[in-house]
Amino acid sequence: MDGGKRVWVPHTTEGFTLGRIVDIGADTISIEPFNAPGTIINSLYDRTFPAEEYDNKDVEDN
Repeated sequence: MDGGKRVWVPHTTEGFTLGRIVDIGADTISIEPFNAPGTIINSLYDRTFPAEEYDNKDVEDN
């Protein structure tokens, strides 16, 4: 995963939240959630999932 990429990370109340990678550490990835700018969530590598790059899709992809 590269810095600045969009990812899904676990969230305590929402299940998962969408954010972008701000730092990649040895054990965790630091994510800035889009719904809470300025805050950082540290997530384990195996609990961080890539998100689609673009929000404006023309059709559903099932």
